Amino acid sequence: MKCGGFRVSYRSDERLFDTWVPVAGVLVLLAGLALVPRFATTYWLDVLNRIGIAVIGALGLNILMYEPQGLARIWVRVKGYWTLWPYSY
Repeated sequence: MKCGGFRVSYRSDERLFDTWVPVAGVLVLLAGLALVPRFATTYWLDVLNRIGIAVIGALGLNILMYEPQGLARIWVRVKGYWTLWPYSY
């Protein structure tokens, strides 16, 4: 009896999304972001810019809080993963 999500080929293992629903969601989000400047007023563009700045700040604080060595440690982990890429497990 199999339990869990098993992928049987390398192609399915390398996919970012398992179904078409997240892909469609990302495409709708990107289309919405591309159309916002055409239809939004300057007030809403300012609000969206401030939200974007706040999101970038929140991501920076999360990196500082949950990864004590900061971006340097994240870079070392990513570099270590890609140096052993085909056999990273």
